[in-house]
Amino acid sequence: MRFSWIAALLLTATATATAAAPVYVRVSGATTAQFIVDSSPIPDATTADYFALYDRSGTIAGTAAIAELYFYVAGIGGGLDINTPDILIALGGPVLFSGTNEAPTLLTGKYQLTEYPFGKNNYTVQIAAVPEPASRALLITGFAASGLAMRSTRRARSVAQ
Repeated sequence: MRFSWIAALLLTATATATAAAPVYVRVSGATTAQFIVDSSPIPDATTADYFALYDRSGTIAGTAAIAELYFYVAGIGGGLDINTPDILIALGGPVLFSGTNEAPTLLTGKYQLTEYPFGKNNYTVQIAAVPEPASRALLITGFAASGLAMRSTRRARSVAQ
């Protein structure tokens, strides 16, 4: 009964994690880039060949940047473009999403892509889940509950002796 408030906190933390989860889109190769987007983003633009996400904050080569991200379909070779006024990272390779261009879902995993159109540099694109605050809260709460349980066990032993 004494840990019922912990159970309530755990249920609250797990119940709040129902929205589209954010994911990291990390690019490494001749240059690096990192952006956080929803795993099921709402595209800002679509065509038969791609969907685009505009005005996405992230980093390119360790510097803060706002970019347009273009995810391409298999019919034109798949891949990803990262566009700013000063930089274009154009990568051809596997398709990085499932679903339609109007309702995409990014596929988590690690992918090998090649700079387009000349293939002079190879890149790795990793799409991975971002730990949510609710998950972190759950972890911290678990450690706190374990500590409290160990402490109360020690007190009970010392009183019994």
